[in-house]
Amino acid sequence: MIPAAPGMLGLPDFQDISMASTYQALTREIEALKKKAEAARKQEAAELVALIKSGIELYGLTAEDLGLAAGAKPAKKAKAVKKAAVSAKAKPAATAGAVTAAKYTDGAGHSWSGRGPRPGWVKAAIDAGQTLDDLLSNAAPKSAPIKAAKPAAKKAAKSAKKASAQSSKAKAGETATQPSAPASTAKYKDDAGNSWTGRGPKPGWLRTAIEAGKSLEDFLA
Repeated sequence: MIPAAPGMLGLPDFQDISMASTYQALTREIEALKKKAEAARKQEAAELVALIKSGIELYGLTAEDLGLAAGAKPAKKAKAVKKAAVSAKAKPAATAGAVTAAKYTDGAGHSWSGRGPRPGWVKAAIDAGQTLDDLLSNAAPKSAPIKAAKPAAKKAAKSAKKASAQSSKAKAGETATQPSAPASTAKYKDDAGNSWTGRGPKPGWLRTAIEAGKSLEDFLA
């Protein structure tokens, strides 16, 4: 009688038994490695914690320094946020500086960008005879600053007014002291008290007398 194979009798095959043994062995090895890895992790973590504590104590570090405080952000992120804030703050300032660049100046601290209504000092300079080209920031000033010229102009006007008043007063004094011109001397007279200087048209009394036959010589004074 031929003996039946193990598989035919419902028993596990030797090959299957060998494979099962290998799997079980590997599983046991895996579990052992896991335990070994966990033990190594705990040991290394403990050493690392001890090293960190030593560094904290040595340098006096705080939770905030390590980014562990409540609401604290990682160092890199915090630096990036700070850099972005500084950049955003600087941009408007640079833009504002470009907009308000002075195009016109008077040399006395006044400036104007050339945009919008003209300021008072520009109007005063133009009234004084200057032009916008004279006030360009890169142009050499052709006259003294308006602010400095005002006192001088005011002083000159005051002096001129005073001189004019003195001149008028002097003329009035001369007029008052100057003797009046003597009355024109009568060159021709008649017995009735009529007279004539000999200048201008002959008066009626003289014409009547001449028509009556008299001559000018008859009336000589």
